[in-house]
Amino acid sequence: MIPASPHLPSLDNLQVFEVAARHSSFKLAATELNVTPAAIGQRIRKLEAQLGTELFERRVREIRLTGPGKELFDAVQEALGLIEIGLAKSKRRDSKKVLIINTTPVFADRWLLNHLKDFKRQFPHINVQVIADAQCSNFAGITPEIAIRFGLGRASNCSLTALVDDEYIPVCNEDIANILTNPKSKKKGTEIPLIHCDWLSAGGSAPSWKQWLDKFSTNVKIDVTGLSVSLESLAIQAALTGQGIALVHRLHVKNELSTGALINPFPADWTLTPSLRYYFVEPDKHKEQPAVVSFKAWLMDRIA
Repeated sequence: MIPASPHLPSLDNLQVFEVAARHSSFKLAATELNVTPAAIGQRIRKLEAQLGTELFERRVREIRLTGPGKELFDAVQEALGLIEIGLAKSKRRDSKKVLIINTTPVFADRWLLNHLKDFKRQFPHINVQVIADAQCSNFAGITPEIAIRFGLGRASNCSLTALVDDEYIPVCNEDIANILTNPKSKKKGTEIPLIHCDWLSAGGSAPSWKQWLDKFSTNVKIDVTGLSVSLESLAIQAALTGQGIALVHRLHVKNELSTGALINPFPADWTLTPSLRYYFVEPDKHKEQPAVVSFKAWLMDRIA
């Protein structure tokens, strides 16, 4: 801590001076500060002695600022105003703790934003900023920041916690499911298109229709060329609109499966478990922050 300068008057004496100068009266200043007029006069005399100059002209029923007093009054009012502004800003910053959540676009769209209302209800003092990006943050800032990423579980200067058992399942809407289960459609040779997703940087670790077809035998006539999209959320949307069967993360279609908007038309255990997983990523420098601790506890409970 920087020590106060011995040459500067105390802030209390300067505040007393400001009130007396504003009212042009020791009596009114005493009323505002809830002290006696004599106490006000004593503080002013002490300040004048320290500065080596008179700040007020004392008259019978009034006081007036001297030239030096007027200059000091203007300076003190400006300084007290700046202090008030600084305190207000500090209170605003403290009243809303900020937590940055860096995650994949599909997780933000398909899970996180659907559940954040519950987190805000439990922790209204934490202001959340969601950054949906294909690339993970480098956590360079000073604001508490975590990530929810899909990968192999490798990161430097971070702690990683696996979130869910990752399973990929085929899904389609009711119309496509009815075609699959209709014997007449099978006899006509109706081909069901597949919806392929380009898993960006996941490479050979990503689940694919080729892996699924190699693992499971089905007599369904399938158009393997189908439709290709760049994001899993687009694959889900294409499945919802009847453009084919998508191979997607079970977590991302939990709501649609529960409402029947999407259906898994094959046996429940015909799933793929990739080597990639969802991880909660805590930078070492932020992991003890209260907002990070609160969010992690909430997330682990909510996603279970």
